[in-house]
Amino acid sequence: HDDLVLEDLYQSVAEIIPVSWQFPDFTAARITIDGKQYKTNNWKESRWMQFVDIKSSKAIVGKIEVVYLEENSKLDDNPFLIEEKQLLEVIAERIGKIIDRISAEKNISKKNWLINGLKQLSDKMQGDQKTDELSANIITFLAKYLHAQVGALYVKDDKKEQLSISGTYAYPISKDNNCMFGEGLVGQAAFENEMIILSDLPEDYITINSALGKTIPNNLIVSPFTHDGEVLGVIELGSINEFSDNELDFIKTSMKDIAIAINSSIARVKMKVLLDKTLQQSEQLQSQQE
Repeated sequence: HDDLVLEDLYQSVAEIIPVSWQFPDFTAARITIDGKQYKTNNWKESRWMQFVDIKSSKAIVGKIEVVYLEENSKLDDNPFLIEEKQLLEVIAERIGKIIDRISAEKNISKKNWLINGLKQLSDKMQGDQKTDELSANIITFLAKYLHAQVGALYVKDDKKEQLSISGTYAYPISKDNNCMFGEGLVGQAAFENEMIILSDLPEDYITINSALGKTIPNNLIVSPFTHDGEVLGVIELGSINEFSDNELDFIKTSMKDIAIAINSSIARVKMKVLLDKTLQQSEQLQSQQE
């Protein structure tokens, strides 16, 4: 809500500026930041104008303009006082510092949200979980943390380039859910090893079922995860709301940890199968020797 607070601040400053000028009754002010304007009700262009740029630590982000609206016999071609110019510079400097402070706070908040999310995800992936159980825990956490309404986690078949659903969150299961590399959005993301972000999905792509009926997600993220340079699986998340930049960053950052966890789970399953087979062969050999 910091943007709303800043907008109120800009409007309040624009309205209070004329009071501090030598002819407040016919003074108007306008603040322009990021393409948006905040101005007094009486604002209009005038040949008598002064302005100052608003600078943040990175660049010029806007400007403050003050005008006299009426001609006055007491005014010459440069009617503004030096003190008015200095005051305008102080106001612009203060606004720039406020913008920098709120930007820094947002960056800290974003970093904390990202770190906390990755820690919680790590907790969900702890222990000797079977692949399907692990996949369900991962996709459920991602859907809830990113406010998605539907999700699926696909894992690559060990012997061919085919993806099979391993875990879901409110996802409609059908016989067509599995796919080959290059087939559909999920298969294409795996084939290209690149994240796909879509809006305005077709009505028949996914539906979200609830007690209130069926809803169509408008936004979709399809993100592959890799281990040792090879695609191991794909995450698919659908939402009725657009995914924010922070949420997209979280998805990208979490893919490595998810790949490691899924790969470890698959390796444990393979090891167990191998051990069981070795034990069975050993028992058969012992039985033959007896």
